[in-house]
Amino acid sequence: MSVQFDGSGTIQIPEWVSTSGNFNIIISGNFNNEAQRIFGGNDVDGIDWAALQTNPRVQIRSDGGYTYLNFLAAPFAVDVEVELRFRSSTGLLELFRDGVSQGSVSLPSLSDYSINEFGGAYNLPMPSGSVISRLQLVDIDSAANSRDYQLNSTSGTVAVDSGMAGQNGTLVNFTDANSAWITSGHTITAADDITSEGQTATFTLSGNSAAPESATLNGTDVGTLTDQGSGVYSYTAPLIADDDTADLVVSVDGTTAGATIAYANSYDRDQLTHPATEAEYSENSLSYPNAYATTQPYEWKVIADANASVVTINWNALEADDGFHKNVASYATPVANGVTTVTLGVFVPETGQAYQFDRTITVSDGSVVVEGEGLWSELFRDPTEELFTELFR
Repeated sequence: MSVQFDGSGTIQIPEWVSTSGNFNIIISGNFNNEAQRIFGGNDVDGIDWAALQTNPRVQIRSDGGYTYLNFLAAPFAVDVEVELRFRSSTGLLELFRDGVSQGSVSLPSLSDYSINEFGGAYNLPMPSGSVISRLQLVDIDSAANSRDYQLNSTSGTVAVDSGMAGQNGTLVNFTDANSAWITSGHTITAADDITSEGQTATFTLSGNSAAPESATLNGTDVGTLTDQGSGVYSYTAPLIADDDTADLVVSVDGTTAGATIAYANSYDRDQLTHPATEAEYSENSLSYPNAYATTQPYEWKVIADANASVVTINWNALEADDGFHKNVASYATPVANGVTTVTLGVFVPETGQAYQFDRTITVSDGSVVVEGEGLWSELFRDPTEELFTELFR
């Protein structure tokens, strides 16, 4: 979370001054290419503040005087971290952007630099739309005097200090403090739900400076990402376990953005348990004698049903009974003598493999018999030969 400023509000904190004049001040946010005061205070000798300027540089006011530190490149982008480091022993103030030194300046008077407000200073709030995601006030000589405003609340006027000092700040003068709390940085602002593997799905990425490198669904790489423009990227939905939802994680700009989407694959039925030995499989089952090289649950579907003029199969009852390995006659109603074929699909989440195969069913004088059994001699062999067409390998 972060705080998005509205042009009128700031965050006030109990006044902070380092104990010995050795400190790091680190502020992270999106400053929208606008000049603005980002924090300020009032030490015993006068007004203090820091302001970003579009030159680009940072203006430092301390004890009534001004000094400037130039950036090597414009700092006004998404997720920029600006850091001021001061050491009283040298009297040098050093500026960093995203951990990279931008230069230093001699400023001995900074040892009593103070901060009592951020998101603006001295009646000049940050412009509407500017965002601060974190402020760290690091006292090099006293951890107990250090503060960390992570701004990870979701509503209210309290800016929690997660440091040892526990000096919480307060959002003041916001038109609506609750709406100031936003999700910032790299975010997925929209993402398609998936109703079947192979579907073309899209997501919309915000806050990135480069194209995303990759994306995963529940840890499975989705493959090629295609830029559709306006921050929208498309991909082909992979086949993964049907767990109702999936975590979409996009890798971009050295970090990640995530969202949870609804996910369903085409394998709409489950076999939750199945025997460990071939002897426990009915030779008149649809799966005999194949355990699909797993002892774990698997998913299955009916691709083409039996001819209803020959036989009807109660697939709901078969699924409820974990009946894929049981005698199919228990779930079948013979209609007339004849031969029909069912086409079935099996997906094994444990291995990520999917199979499609046909079973021939013969109805004769009321009996229902699965033909073609015995093609497999081993229960747990890898079922990728003869009978099966392997999919999504």
